Amino acid sequence: MERIRIGATPKTPEVLLDSDKGLLRISGRSIPENPEDFFKEVLEGIDKYFEETDSFLDVEIDLEYFNTASAKKIMDLFKALEGHPSKVYWIFEEGDLDMEEAGMDYQSLFSKLAIELKERPE
Repeated sequence: MERIRIGATPKTPEVLLDSDKGLLRISGRSIPENPEDFFKEVLEGIDKYFEETDSFLDVEIDLEYFNTASAKKIMDLFKALEGHPSKVYWIFEEGDLDMEEAGMDYQSLFSKLAIELKERPE
C-alpha cells in the first residue's frame, strides 16, 4: 500500500497514513470547505489498509479545532476502525476542555473502539 500524506493548510489538517509503521496521524485544524472530498482519501486508505493486512493501526488524532462537518467525518473514520486491530489516541492541549470533552464523547459513542485521551503539555 502506498503511503498517504496530505499537507496541512489553514483549513485542513495534515494527514499521514504510513502502512509500514501502522500509523494514521491527523493533526492541525479541520474546517474544510468540502469534508466529503477531504476525508474520502483517508477513509479509502483505512479500508485498503485493513484489506491488505491484519496489522495493528495506531491512530493519532491531534486537532486544535474541528467543525461539525469534520466531527461527522471523524465518526465515519471511527466506524471504519471498529472491528479492526487499532487504537485511537485522542490528543488535546493541556487545559483545552472542549477538545478533551470531544474525546470523551467519542469514547462513549464508540465503546468497542479503544480510544485513549492524552493530554499534550503546553
